[in-house]
Amino acid sequence: MIDKIRVRWPSTPLGYTEWKYVPVNTFLTIREQCTPPADPTRLTVAKQGADALLSWDDPAIAGLTWKVYRDTQPNRALWGAPRSLGVTDEDPGSAGIQRKDLGAIAEASSLYYLVTAFSPSCGESPLP
Repeated sequence: MIDKIRVRWPSTPLGYTEWKYVPVNTFLTIREQCTPPADPTRLTVAKQGADALLSWDDPAIAGLTWKVYRDTQPNRALWGAPRSLGVTDEDPGSAGIQRKDLGAIAEASSLYYLVTAFSPSCGESPLP
């Protein structure tokens, strides 16, 4: 048994990760701590027939995907799971990220959206 393993991260001032009482011959995956990605900027929603077209700025960060939340009431605390996971740009020829929410306009008179960034190594941008 190894009493303690401590890894100090150069990119985080005085930051470290520590494991205690690690069995010998145990395989550990050690990843540097990182800050989750920021929320998308300049989110817009436009009506396109029965669909809602969402677009936002592309931060050009490799591996970044998006989660799209949608509900018919504004209280985010009452919303469920994301409506879409792993969203990528549906129209790479246009500036920014494009996502079409098919049939959304036909389903409800008022819709509220929240889009968060997701990085496999750092997680989801903070929810409000």
